[in-house]
Amino acid sequence: SAQKMSVKGQLADSTNAPLPAATVLLLHAKDSSLANFGVSDAQGFFEIRNVSKGSYLFKVSFLGFRTITRPIEVGEANPVVELGRMNMQAISAE
Repeated sequence: SAQKMSVKGQLADSTNAPLPAATVLLLHAKDSSLANFGVSDAQGFFEIRNVSKGSYLFKVSFLGFRTITRPIEVGEANPVVELGRMNMQAISAE
């Protein structure tokens, strides 16, 4: 079945302020090649659509913040991977 799935969530900083225009990447777990990508909206929400089933590394980067990387599994059991709210840590937290 060529069912297309999606990965979604919301990005915020340590004070829960939304992070717009953060780069969200989906990398193939086996070789880290780019599978798909997206950008968060003004409220920090993102959705990467048309994802094929498989194992991925979800990676989000935003200037001045630590990169978040986590493995995710996309498949029939979870056609929409909901990552929820992720708080990014500033690199230089004074």
